[in-house]
Amino acid sequence: MNAPIGEHERTKRGARKWNPGDIIVGDEDGLLAIAPSDVESVIEGARKQGAKEAAGLRSIAEGRFDRSWVMPHRERMMNG
Repeated sequence: MNAPIGEHERTKRGARKWNPGDIIVGDEDGLLAIAPSDVESVIEGARKQGAKEAAGLRSIAEGRFDRSWVMPHRERMMNG
């Protein structure tokens, strides 16, 4: 997004609504608007997801990543 938003202005960009006071974070995948009331739960969820991803990377590095779910899932995706 490359558009100024006034200090007390509510705006909508694409399917997202951004409100005054929202915390805007972003990376190469896009932007996220977080309502101040949701900050703690978003941080907790991000920490849990980070731990889950770190555990997955460790299991790959140690050669014990379970891929038994891949082919059945692929078949469901490809065949409806």
